[in-house]
Amino acid sequence: MFQCLQDSLNDYRDIRLQLLLFFSQKIDTFTPVQVNTLISLIRVFEPAQFSYDKTFIKAGKRASPEENKEGQEKEYRQTFSAFITRLSPRVQGDLQNQTTFLKTLNKWVFCNVDSPVMFSDYLTRTFDQSPQCDIQILALSSLFVLITRYSLEYPCYYEKLYSLLAAPVFSSLHRERFLRLLEASLKSSKVSLQIQTSFLKRLLRVSLLCDVGIQHWAVGITINMVKKNKALSFLVDSESKDRRVDPFLPESELEASQAKESQLWELLSYKSHHQKDLGNMLQQFYDQLDNIDFIELGDMTQLTYGHLLQFQLEEVSRLEGNDIAFEEDPAFSSLLTRCQ
Repeated sequence: MFQCLQDSLNDYRDIRLQLLLFFSQKIDTFTPVQVNTLISLIRVFEPAQFSYDKTFIKAGKRASPEENKEGQEKEYRQTFSAFITRLSPRVQGDLQNQTTFLKTLNKWVFCNVDSPVMFSDYLTRTFDQSPQCDIQILALSSLFVLITRYSLEYPCYYEKLYSLLAAPVFSSLHRERFLRLLEASLKSSKVSLQIQTSFLKRLLRVSLLCDVGIQHWAVGITINMVKKNKALSFLVDSESKDRRVDPFLPESELEASQAKESQLWELLSYKSHHQKDLGNMLQQFYDQLDNIDFIELGDMTQLTYGHLLQFQLEEVSRLEGNDIAFEEDPAFSSLLTRCQ
């Protein structure tokens, strides 16, 4: 339906323009369901899909094709920007509308409004006021786009990202998005040593209580970061520091965490983990950091205890010479389902 509507509206500039003006004027009277429909229509109205050489309602003053296109594009982008500005306050207080709108910003809105950075205040309020972890992840993801693509100055970005790094984020619907955001945010060479050490310490500390997929991911990104930035190697366990007292303050603010006075002692727990691949990975990390490859994080978070149990049983079967199809055993299938 949307494609049919978009194809029709692309041919007639004035219809799209008048509809946007109408929606902007009447949006305060719309119900949440109608607002949700408007959000879905954003991709139909985006200027990037606009055909500037056809009109329907009015012809306007004749001009050269170049002048005509430039003037119409400017007018339409201004109207589209005003429409989005009026729409954004209406999504507050409705979880579904807010989620849909935030998902729409990066793909359909930022590249088609006059000034994408104007949404920074809205995104900041959304992050600060929402009790929903998933909403905070989406808002911070959009702020990251504004910072990296549209040169937004946002000094408190890492503080907000650090505040999300807690157990609830790893059970959220958008945890994969958060992990990609975390990885991308820590890749920059401009990130200070204090920030990097604080994130690694809190990540490893929280991951000890998470599922096996998150544990593999946390160890993987730690190895990658230390391998990339040798200045972080002081975090690797040393006998010279007293392990009985960890100066790290996990509940403190980012700059006050004292992570630089600590070390990654959490890795010792993983070194003796019941999953041998984690132990082997860390043994290589400690013994020959320069010779190991960067770890591909990829779909590592999809790993479950069910997968690991299946791998272990199949390995035992292979070593004992028994060709057993565990997946076909109802008892094993039931156990595998419970473990997942």
